[in-house]
Amino acid sequence: MVSIKQMRSLIERTCGVMGDKFASESAVDMVLATGVIESRYEYITQMNDGPAKSFFQVESKTAVDNCMHYLKHRPELMKKCA
Repeated sequence: MVSIKQMRSLIERTCGVMGDKFASESAVDMVLATGVIESRYEYITQMNDGPAKSFFQVESKTAVDNCMHYLKHRPELMKKCA
């Protein structure tokens, strides 16, 4: 398991790069909590051979949908995420 303190720091830095709107304490808390719920920061690959990847258990189709329908309309944010 990864240190929650280290994950919070990583999330804070990452959200900070994306901009103040994304770096609020509540946004960081939400991202951190999502990882706790989805993987307990223990699993990189979904259990039982599921398709989800990462601590946040994102499925490939969801990641593509996020790019096609959200980031597509936010080119500056797309660059930061890329």
